[in-house]
Amino acid sequence: MNEKAAQGLYAPRDYFLRPRFALANIELDDLSFEEIIEYSNIVINEKKANLFIVTLDILGAYNSIFDERYSSIVSGAEIITCDGAGLKMLSKIKGGRAVKNKVSGVDLSARLLTEAAARGYKAAFIGARPEVISKLETAVLSGYKGIGETFFHHGYFTPAQRVSIIEKLSRFKPDIALIALGNPAQEKFIEEIKPFVKGCVMMGVGGTFDVLSGALKRAPVFMQKLYLEWLYRLMQQPSRIFRMLNIPKYIVYVLFSEAVKWLGKK
Repeated sequence: MNEKAAQGLYAPRDYFLRPRFALANIELDDLSFEEIIEYSNIVINEKKANLFIVTLDILGAYNSIFDERYSSIVSGAEIITCDGAGLKMLSKIKGGRAVKNKVSGVDLSARLLTEAAARGYKAAFIGARPEVISKLETAVLSGYKGIGETFFHHGYFTPAQRVSIIEKLSRFKPDIALIALGNPAQEKFIEEIKPFVKGCVMMGVGGTFDVLSGALKRAPVFMQKLYLEWLYRLMQQPSRIFRMLNIPKYIVYVLFSEAVKWLGKK
């Protein structure tokens, strides 16, 4: 373990000697699951700093163009992973080094919970519909034996309840906090709770609770390998089609941005 990393002297990209990958309006950390878990354990055990992880997909990258606060919050995260085939494929257009590691919110959440079960970490789960969070509680407590104390709350709360939840989190002192309020609300919520926790690994996880609870099925492995997980999810949630229409818009934006940079070097 590198104690300086936990003291905030080294960002994860410096700790692993892995500079961020710049693409249009975003940056990505090309870290493996194992490296992220290693750094997470440092932060949790040392209790001197928090670790904010953003698993960024194309839709999140697209939203960051128009939401200045969200863009700033994402840029300030200690780790920004490539969550999705789209960004991974786009990283190849620059030539040279491309992003190798695809780290999704669903997979990283499962890895963190496995670590929590092995080490007795306390975990907080906030977001999703009331019926989903209830199923999630059952799934977590039965599927991750050994996990420490847990805190669950659905994502449909009033401003007053929001304050109460943050106060409860402050007293609960989670080692891991998974927030499923959708992008960009979950990242903004994490920004709010940062001052009230210490030594906590925080991550916005979107629809992950639906999958972990069993409310939605994960795409078959062959579809994941073919980068078609988005299609499988769309088949289960047709209403997502309107958000999906922003994907080609972002692809055009990236191609145009990178072309302008390339021409500027001529």
